[in-house]
Amino acid sequence: MAHKRIKSSRYPGVYWRESSRNRFNGRPDRCFDFCVKIDGKLKWINVGWLSEGISEKQAAQARKNYLTHTRQSLIGQDTTCQTALSPETAQISELSATPTKKRECSNIKEHLAAVPQVTTIQTYTLNDAVELYLSYLATDTSSGDSRDRNGYDVTFRNTLGKMPLSEIKAGQIQQIKTELLKRLAPATVLRRLSTCRAAVFYAIKQEMWTGVNPFGRDRLTMPRPQNKGERFLTPEEAKTLLVELQKRSPALHDMAWLSLKTGLRSTEIFRLQGADIDINAGVLWITEKGGNRTALHVSRQVIDKLAAYGRQPSEYIFPDRHGGKMTHISDTFERVCVELGWNPATPQEKGKRDFRKRVWFHTLRHTFASWLAQSGKVTLYELRDLMRHKSITMTERYAHLIPAQTFKKAAIIDEIL
Repeated sequence: MAHKRIKSSRYPGVYWRESSRNRFNGRPDRCFDFCVKIDGKLKWINVGWLSEGISEKQAAQARKNYLTHTRQSLIGQDTTCQTALSPETAQISELSATPTKKRECSNIKEHLAAVPQVTTIQTYTLNDAVELYLSYLATDTSSGDSRDRNGYDVTFRNTLGKMPLSEIKAGQIQQIKTELLKRLAPATVLRRLSTCRAAVFYAIKQEMWTGVNPFGRDRLTMPRPQNKGERFLTPEEAKTLLVELQKRSPALHDMAWLSLKTGLRSTEIFRLQGADIDINAGVLWITEKGGNRTALHVSRQVIDKLAAYGRQPSEYIFPDRHGGKMTHISDTFERVCVELGWNPATPQEKGKRDFRKRVWFHTLRHTFASWLAQSGKVTLYELRDLMRHKSITMTERYAHLIPAQTFKKAAIIDEIL
């Protein structure tokens, strides 16, 4: 449901409404309409939603095109119904109940179907959008690594990737998703589909594509991995892991130690530079997901270990072999976990184990949170701040680790009644 129309301050005849349920980019989704007067009657036309790539400017251009292409043919018709700009988004209002009005609405819909899209590039393919997006990630501080490209190449490049975005149907994507879920973890399928969704939205933002996102939430339901961090390390396991990593890679050992000490994500560790260490204040400046910078207060032990690398302000503390920013954790970490018996060693063994019990680098961040929750010395809201979660919902996965406190507080009622 959308709220009352609000008039655009920049474009005559253009209005927008905010959804009370759907959100886009962290804000209420907006639906854009425009109105025209034909034969003295006011007609409202729905252009589309912000989440579909429609903007105020595009709605204004749609109004201009509509007046140019349709006004003469619609003069004298009853135009009390609503219709959309293109065949994909055309919707006839159920308010027009009579057969005559329905026929007239149908004629309007058919006429609008013949009107060219405002600025849609019909030949723009999914491969084009993904290349644009991955090139952006390669030069930006946003998260993203070689897994995004590799996963896309294997799944989409030679299939849907070659198709124009305007020709990709929801059913095709759904079929691919179903097949992927038969052989891959839901989290992996989610990552691959999310890459496509983000790529198309980025193309829309860059005005390379102005149509509907075929991977949008109104057309595709994403997999929902059930991976609420059931596996975390015991202190003994963590010490064993660090000893084995130290034997093979001191830098990887320090990265794992840092994650256990601070809860940093691997991508946040990759971005650390010499300038991010504030020795006097005891602060580590972190570049979070999305490029946000935040100050993280850490122990003197952490500051001293990182400062000992002696990096220049613009040098990465943990660079790749060429001195640039790392993009993924070394395979050494997985090999150590396999040797310790924590992860499956063969594909056959992998199929028999619960993937949620596997240990990967992110397990260290989960271990950091789990130990804090088990200590009973922090509340969930304090844990949320320490983990830098955006909402308390993300932190609630650790609530079951503090059952003793909850039970004792609930037992207060037993003392009263």
